[in-house]
Amino acid sequence: MKRFLKVLTSNESKTEKIGEEFEQKYKIIISQDTKMLLFNFYLQMAILRIEYQ
Repeated sequence: MKRFLKVLTSNESKTEKIGEEFEQKYKIIISQDTKMLLFNFYLQMAILRIEYQ
């Protein structure tokens, strides 16, 4: 469970970073909704990775 939470928090900051890099690269403002979608995607991937280890 602790590892799972660590994955969550690291993915959240990763998502923010990816969003910011994208904004800087393409000069597009990404809405908070889109960042949440990205985060949810990473969340699903993390859950799948944990389930199939």
